[in-house]
Amino acid sequence: AGGGGGGGGGGSAAASTRRSNPYAYRALPLPYSQRKNISNAMFAMSKTLPGLTDECAHVLGEARRRDVWDFAVAELMVQVVLLTRCGADDDRLDGLRSWLLGVGVSC
Repeated sequence: AGGGGGGGGGGSAAASTRRSNPYAYRALPLPYSQRKNISNAMFAMSKTLPGLTDECAHVLGEARRRDVWDFAVAELMVQVVLLTRCGADDDRLDGLRSWLLGVGVSC
């Protein structure tokens, strides 16, 4: 009678997390220069929509206080790119595809 899962006995919390969420990865802190470049690019894009820059600044400020800045900026960057590059009728995310191609990501 098998229980699901696998692995040896004495499972750790990390092993348990990997089984429950196979897309959970270890944090990889960014150097200050990369953080600055990413946030500058995100803020530059966010200026095209009224109020978006202030909202991004608020979220990143809170993330810095909670020490989850890297995760927050990754999430925000996706949202800002989608908001600024894809129109309401862009069901296929062609705006995102075009932007990714422009920054050198093949898709």
